[in-house]
Amino acid sequence: MDNKNHLINEYKTHSEWLIDQVKEKNARIEELKENYMYKECLIYSKGDWIEAEFIGVFQYSNVTDPSPMRCGHSGGVIAYPMAVVKVNERLVEIGLSNFKFK
Repeated sequence: MDNKNHLINEYKTHSEWLIDQVKEKNARIEELKENYMYKECLIYSKGDWIEAEFIGVFQYSNVTDPSPMRCGHSGGVIAYPMAVVKVNERLVEIGLSNFKFK
């Protein structure tokens, strides 16, 4: 019976630790949202800087097939970061070179 109580106490301790970890991560997410998400920014489009709301950054990735040409490239992956912004109630992805914070 003593072993069973020890396992129960260990389980409770581990569960409490997991709950604390989740709370800390949720607090960190809220902090990131407040500090980095939904900030005002500018995007360059059609020769002018337009006001937008920053949502986040993701990595665009595309697989390139090998070239059918003799001695052509062997294919691979093209990947680069893209910003996601909100403009006129629409989400838009834009290259980082056309994006800046206010």
